[in-house]
Amino acid sequence: MTNKYLKIKQLLFRYEKYGTELTENGTILIGHPDYLPKLWWLIQLYPKLEENDIKVLEKECDMPIPHQYKEFLLHFANGFDFQNGDFTLYGLRKILGRSIEASRQPFSLKTPNRSERNLIKNVKNSFFFIGSYSWDGSRLYIDIDTQKVHLCSRYDAKSLYEWNNLEDMIISELTRLYRYYTEDGKPINEHISMLPI
Repeated sequence: MTNKYLKIKQLLFRYEKYGTELTENGTILIGHPDYLPKLWWLIQLYPKLEENDIKVLEKECDMPIPHQYKEFLLHFANGFDFQNGDFTLYGLRKILGRSIEASRQPFSLKTPNRSERNLIKNVKNSFFFIGSYSWDGSRLYIDIDTQKVHLCSRYDAKSLYEWNNLEDMIISELTRLYRYYTEDGKPINEHISMLPI
């Protein structure tokens, strides 16, 4: 694992002292303080993909996956869920259904890149959507032409904020978002925006 991914791993495992669990499908559940309901965890980290999975994803999305996100999916994780969707990176959903195991998967990259793409204004062919924030549905995308990561509103791809690359975005966002929670993961103020703007 490269240094860039080690820093991301350290940030995601910050709640490790409150427990971890490995599910049947390989998802790592991190942080289950006593106040949480039985099946809830603070972070879900999904198992990395194989090359064949990438081919499936690119077919589902009907476009190539940007190199830096493909590397992330293959060498680190098939996305993750931070604090019940407050900050989420998408991946490949392999199981359909409503079981607990089916729920331990990322949101699908297909949804914003194919199913919902025509609902978003100002989208360019070079934009590949990779995640979102639950605060207001704001989206994250990589511009394949520049390799920069952008924040935009749910229905307009006009850039509101940008990062130089994927790793910078993940590290800076996880570092920033932890400030909104107590040491054991409780929100300090649920009425303020979780966005970086």
